[in-house]
Amino acid sequence: MRARTYFLLLSSSVFLLWLAYPRLIDSAFAEWLVPAANWPTRGVIGDSFGALNALFAGIGIAGLAVNIYLQSRQLRNVELREVQNERQLIEQSAAVRRTALLQYYNDEIARLERLVAEYERLAQSGNKDETVEQALFRQHGDIRKKRDALVSILEKEEQ
Repeated sequence: MRARTYFLLLSSSVFLLWLAYPRLIDSAFAEWLVPAANWPTRGVIGDSFGALNALFAGIGIAGLAVNIYLQSRQLRNVELREVQNERQLIEQSAAVRRTALLQYYNDEIARLERLVAEYERLAQSGNKDETVEQALFRQHGDIRKKRDALVSILEKEEQ
């Protein structure tokens, strides 16, 4: 909004200067410097409008410089937003991977608990095999340890 206000102020000032320039030259210099009948001398004064052309060229270059500056600032802001969005996406994908891994460990623990329960049911009926029981408990413990380690890592990351 400020840039628009400055632009309007600058544009209106230039326009008013453009309108007033012939009058300023004519009233300030021509009447008391050159009599009204001396047209060739007034032609020389008319050539002083070249200074006005230089003024407009300078204002145009200044406007171009301001425009380049504003565009570079805007581009920098866009790049910063893109970097922030990329970081958020990376964090979200890492969270999804951790959640999927945690879900996998929980599913494995549930599956092994079902197997242990089935084995205990068979053991109560008299069909007991020590090696299968030990292997199931060992797998169950290993997976539970991995899951607990992952949970502790996740809790540290959240803090």
